[in-house]
Amino acid sequence: LREYEGLPSRMRVLGTYRGITFVDSSAATNPTSCAHTIRSSDPRSRVLIGGVDKGNDPEPIVAACRSLERAPIVYGVMGPRLAEVMAAAGVPCERVGGLEEAFRLAVAEAQPGDCIVLAPGGSSFDEFRDFLHRAERFRELVQQYSAEGSR
Repeated sequence: LREYEGLPSRMRVLGTYRGITFVDSSAATNPTSCAHTIRSSDPRSRVLIGGVDKGNDPEPIVAACRSLERAPIVYGVMGPRLAEVMAAAGVPCERVGGLEEAFRLAVAEAQPGDCIVLAPGGSSFDEFRDFLHRAERFRELVQQYSAEGSR
């Protein structure tokens, strides 16, 4: 079990670099699967939520984010609406433009022991071909981050 890597883009741990663990759950493309990912994550996680809203009720995401100790980062086309819904519910979040900006903000604020989780809750078509392409870009960002730390 210790060597099991999990399924691609489904709570897959990509690695720990400079004490920060990165988790890819890019397949969480609806509010329910996003909420499950959040609830399965450490409460100190920084969760990256965004993409294109599929017209689903965002309440599962909002409810799950109440358990987080750190504000999630919302991005993409659904970012403004999700930030508005969260604010109305009294759930803090930070809003940025796209995935790369969300990633950079998360790592800039991360401390050793933290976890950064990609759990979009929406489709990827605002920036990417599909959820696998989004996951690939997330992995690239993690690899760049890890390489910067080894210099």
